Amino acid sequence: MSALARRRLPRKGAAEIPPTADELASMAGIFAGLSDPTRLGIVAAIRHRERSVGEIAEQLELSEPSVSQHLRWLRSLRVVRLRPEGRRHYYQLDDEHVAALLDLCLEHTRGG
Repeated sequence: MSALARRRLPRKGAAEIPPTADELASMAGIFAGLSDPTRLGIVAAIRHRERSVGEIAEQLELSEPSVSQHLRWLRSLRVVRLRPEGRRHYYQLDDEHVAALLDLCLEHTRGG
């Protein structure tokens, strides 16, 4: 048995109540949105601070229209939010739950 299988995670709060069908559909949408490596890279790029579309595009070596399209999808899932400032838009993670999900996934990927 693997260490992960032996480890029991504490159950707290909302996790004690089984998710409804609507909640399961919403959760599946979030995982589907994050299943694309480009979108996941965008989320990682804004993990610690907000960035403009141009900054994200430059960091990930993508076009601004491509980044904007992915950000639109992530906004629809409430994974990211935007803060307009004049003609520029700055993006950040919607809340700490998204950051925690990203951190847990990275920890799991690295074998932690």
